[in-house]
Amino acid sequence: VLQKVMTKRGPLSRLLAHYGDNGAAATRTVAGVYTRLGLHPAETSADVMAQLLRPDSEEEENLRALVRHMLAHGTDKGKGYAEILAAFMAENPEARGPLLPAYMSFFVTGEGTARKNAITKDVKTAWPDAEDVFLREFERLNILTARLKAIRLAEGTGALLTVAADMLARYAAVKKTRELLDFDDLILKAAELLSSRADAQWVLYKLDEGLDHILVDEAQDTSPVQWQVVAAIANEFLEGYGARDDVRRTLFVVGDEKQSIFSFQGADPAAFHRMKAHFSDKALAVQDNFAIDLQHSFRSTASVLQLVDALFNMPEAKQGVVHEMDKPVIHLPFRQGQAGYVELWPLIKPAETAPRDAWQPATQVAQADNASSRLATQIAETIRGWLDRQEILPARGRPIRAGDVLILVQGRGELMERLMRALKAAKIPVAGADRMKLRQEIAVMDLLAAARFALQPRDDLTLAALLKSPLCGVDEETLFTLCHGRRGTLWSRLHDLRPDLVAWLQPLVATAGRATPYEFFASILTMPCPGDSVSGRRAFYGRLGPDVADALDEFLNGCLSYEQSHIPALEAFADWFSRNESDIKREQEGAHIDQVRIMTVHASKGLQAPIVFLPDTAKVLHAHNKGRPRLLWPEDDTDLGDVPLWAPSKADESDDFTKRYAPAAARQDEEYRRLLYVALTRAEDRLYIAGYQGKKEIAAHCWYRLIEAAFPDTETRDDGVRVLRHAQEVPVAVERQAEAAVAARTALPDWVRVMPEQEAAPSKPLAPSRPDEEEPAVQSPLSGDDTGRFARGIIMHRLLEILPGLPSSQWDQAMQSFLARPGFALTPVQQESFAAEIKAVLTHADFAAIFGPGSRAEVPLVGIVKDDVVMSGQIDRLLVTDDEILIVDYKTNRPPPVDVMDVSVLYLKQLAAYASLLTRIYPGRRVSCALLWTDGPRLMPIPTEMLAPYFQKGD
Repeated sequence: VLQKVMTKRGPLSRLLAHYGDNGAAATRTVAGVYTRLGLHPAETSADVMAQLLRPDSEEEENLRALVRHMLAHGTDKGKGYAEILAAFMAENPEARGPLLPAYMSFFVTGEGTARKNAITKDVKTAWPDAEDVFLREFERLNILTARLKAIRLAEGTGALLTVAADMLARYAAVKKTRELLDFDDLILKAAELLSSRADAQWVLYKLDEGLDHILVDEAQDTSPVQWQVVAAIANEFLEGYGARDDVRRTLFVVGDEKQSIFSFQGADPAAFHRMKAHFSDKALAVQDNFAIDLQHSFRSTASVLQLVDALFNMPEAKQGVVHEMDKPVIHLPFRQGQAGYVELWPLIKPAETAPRDAWQPATQVAQADNASSRLATQIAETIRGWLDRQEILPARGRPIRAGDVLILVQGRGELMERLMRALKAAKIPVAGADRMKLRQEIAVMDLLAAARFALQPRDDLTLAALLKSPLCGVDEETLFTLCHGRRGTLWSRLHDLRPDLVAWLQPLVATAGRATPYEFFASILTMPCPGDSVSGRRAFYGRLGPDVADALDEFLNGCLSYEQSHIPALEAFADWFSRNESDIKREQEGAHIDQVRIMTVHASKGLQAPIVFLPDTAKVLHAHNKGRPRLLWPEDDTDLGDVPLWAPSKADESDDFTKRYAPAAARQDEEYRRLLYVALTRAEDRLYIAGYQGKKEIAAHCWYRLIEAAFPDTETRDDGVRVLRHAQEVPVAVERQAEAAVAARTALPDWVRVMPEQEAAPSKPLAPSRPDEEEPAVQSPLSGDDTGRFARGIIMHRLLEILPGLPSSQWDQAMQSFLARPGFALTPVQQESFAAEIKAVLTHADFAAIFGPGSRAEVPLVGIVKDDVVMSGQIDRLLVTDDEILIVDYKTNRPPPVDVMDVSVLYLKQLAAYASLLTRIYPGRRVSCALLWTDGPRLMPIPTEMLAPYFQKGD
């Protein structure tokens, strides 16, 4: 649950900032949780539990009277309840806790209502107040139980937020120390820079100078914070006059609300529509139109699109897929006349099996009928049949290939494994799982056991696990014989009883200290196993099946990747791998490998295939939660004081949690249907829909039932398969002949048949700011100032670039913050020295024009100079006027030369290279160069005649 919280670092940070920006923020936030739930922060669950166990004295006497009347006049069942009540009240209140559930069961049903007919007619006749006493106690228990749930919810949520706030602070501290930002930081800081900071308007103005067009792709997956960045920039396009009014600027947003399936990454269809309305209002205020609805589909044939339209125009499927419920879902096929085909297979159910005789000895392993296995086999046989008879794909005009097939499932698990096993058994090329948890693969565990044993031969448990693996093939009885009654280690016992195993294991021990991880594991997989001629890889195939090949290959790839960035030591690798929990993700874009691809619908976003199977349509798997969510975030992200709620179990779900859960569950169901839309629209030509069920009936709102209800009334085959097809109107072969005839009549230009001239490859760019030769030393090696020369230069350059763009009133604060960064490791004295030196430069009267309006910092310059040499440099400060160009280069060397004649030749060459290119860019203007020595500070103009010998005319 902490992982889920930390994926919401943005909302969590805003929540903590709302309640306080210091160390007490977490405490105040927890208090905010109690306030939001109508509780007092000092109230605890123990307080409410004490009230549950202790009715007030008057009511307890009434309850005792109720017990007496129930024992005297009640039914047998009523007398049983009376004994439970009597036992509860006979104990001291502090000891009643274990008896509370049974006590409450008399008053409150499992649904939370008052038990009907708990007080019988005879009891009421004997004591008319009996029913009132019962109802008052029921009401008291109900109120206190609800309050107890609310407090437990507040306690759990508060504890979670306290730990999460501490983790967030520690994470932020680590990033600050290492001077790192993660992707969320980039988004949040960009949003802050453009909206909440005092200088946001200045930043927007500067951006407005250089931005002409904004493109937002996959807009349906854009998070609210990302929209905040887009809106801040785009508003400048649509409000008043910009910095450049002669440019026609555009905002181009591409998105399909029906394909928003990444809510776990922050995608929010509601935000998509809010921003659409926001930009619509602004755009229509200055122009006549705003948006274009694209209804043509360039991917799928008419058959697939007909099913999609029929399905998502049903109200029960349309809800949450499209925003405007009264607007029809329409897809116009661009591929008019091309053959399309859709099949809906009958639901596969478990086969009827005869009950097994309880007294029959268990001498054989019973093969249980599994619906998912039968479906996987059916799919594999279908594909195998296509390949064997070379069935033609009409829309392509060629036989079907394995790479044409894409199988989509809702989640990685049993069905994906069965599908891969069935395809491999049918000898169909299959790409394997798109994601794999290597640490959970048995073959990988066995290989790691071999490494750990080789490193620690006295580890008996690891050795026993290795002996049981397919590599050694020792059975249970043999292992027991080796282990039972031994006096020493298992390794020494093997020397006495199994020299064949020792002969195989001894080389592992001998090479563990010097072999790289890849060498060690590759040798295990290639060398023969003990007592057998098959290799280690073949031994794994024989025990675990051919699908283990994917895990072994990815494990070896992981060894190679590790060796590229770490010391290739086996022990370090084993430790690293045991702590590495990342998944292996294999890209499967396109069918260029000619293998059947199996992946989740989420992973298939953006992909397509001529033939798509959907075998996993009977399962209801919410888009990002397999079960009832336990952590619920506020629906309204504009209410900064609203808090998340965490109920560790159903018993902790208070009324507040239940109220928030209903819309959260509705949003999950909506995303579940959008996931179906994505799955269906991956198909280009053919779509096959199937499903299987267990002993229970499938849910009415699952994909299979929705598709079944929407499937057009078309033909049904004898085997129960419902078919939707569109025939080929124009044969593909004829179309290709026509295209070839048109191409033949088109005259080609002469240059098509002429080889182009060899293009000169520019040499490695020169960087004048970084000369090849070492600069001359100007600081005594015995000087007390140990600040690195290059570190000092980087700091000075950066400050001289940033500070001129800020108001002078902010210089001190900006320098103090910048120089105190941990990465610079400057002492307070050094920080003060640097700040004084920089401020002296910026406030010097001689430098006013250099840092004034019109000047620019860090100006890149690229060009070709003499002998076709590419030069690339960056001018520290450039001032361009109507008649003059001033080039200034900063030098932080200490002490600087006093006489211009003592300036290093390298610096003269550098300035000459800059000047030679700028004279070409600005012909007719006078170019002047100067060095700015920060130690002083002193501006040193360089006479033109000193640069003339190094001038290189270029372009």
